Amino acid sequence: LLCITKIGNVHHIGRALQQLHIAVHTRKHKAQHIRNGIRRAVSDHIDLFGLAQQVGRTVDRLQGLRLAQRFQQAHVFGYCGNHTVFGGLGLLFAVNAEQVFVSASVIKIPLLALALRDVQQGRLDWNAPREIDPRNRVSGTGILCELSMDYHPSLSEMATLMIVLSDNIATNEIIDMVGMDRFAQFCEEMQLPHTKLMRKMLDFEAIAKGLNNYTSAGDIGRLLVRIAKGEFVNAEVSQTILRIMEHQQCRNKLPAALPTVPNYASEEDKKRMQEGTVLVANKTGELVGLQHDVGVFTLPDGRRYVIAALTADLEDDQQGVQIISQLSRVIYDAMK
Repeated sequence: LLCITKIGNVHHIGRALQQLHIAVHTRKHKAQHIRNGIRRAVSDHIDLFGLAQQVGRTVDRLQGLRLAQRFQQAHVFGYCGNHTVFGGLGLLFAVNAEQVFVSASVIKIPLLALALRDVQQGRLDWNAPREIDPRNRVSGTGILCELSMDYHPSLSEMATLMIVLSDNIATNEIIDMVGMDRFAQFCEEMQLPHTKLMRKMLDFEAIAKGLNNYTSAGDIGRLLVRIAKGEFVNAEVSQTILRIMEHQQCRNKLPAALPTVPNYASEEDKKRMQEGTVLVANKTGELVGLQHDVGVFTLPDGRRYVIAALTADLEDDQQGVQIISQLSRVIYDAMK
């Protein structure tokens, strides 16, 4: 589980790249392969926030980690702003995973998880049509704002739109269905201490009052690890979440540089993945100066890994997009 945070103010990384040793563990590949991959990823001199100041603290924290014996030990010349890593599904790497960020649309993953748990428990109907509250009709991302107000989507349809198109109207309606108080209780139960839902989508009045939505790479990463292992509620619910995320339409970050299985692939094609491909189930989030992407990656042999990448204080949003894309490629090359 790789958790990247706080990529922003520009500092040259040429010298810092030679200073920082970060311990990582993979199942197969040795140090030189990963080192070369990271060197390629930073060959265009993309720079990160506060790297030099983080070197000592990063090494100290990593030395204290208990590393699983089944993983080979490798030393990687890495570059990291403020970032964190902890145990996942084949890669271990951690620094500051509990740093809190404005969540943007990444908050929609725990919303989906809670809604599906409520369906499993009989609190909500997955298929019943629902009239959308006019107060939930906002602009921004999604498609419901373009459709007739007479259209009454089911929770299943709204949940899909909330993830694959980041539909804000669908999200606001689902927030009403699960309730903010129950969302807070859910996060406490799931041990997601930094994930807070304090406003609906595009509620600028709430933002003006200092209310916002928050999460951390660690929170989202832990939830995705449960889902990837089939341990959220049960295997069926976990798979439903992954199946929705696999249809993601926003694929310009984590999946962008990978040989991905198409998001329109049939379930049969997903079961018979070709060698040299990867199935990505991801959810993005973005605001001005902030770029996030989190996801579960499935390889043809069935192995899975999780990446949660959260960035903020970007001078150029495209910088965050490129960094997330390049890091995703480096991790894929090490894991495939």
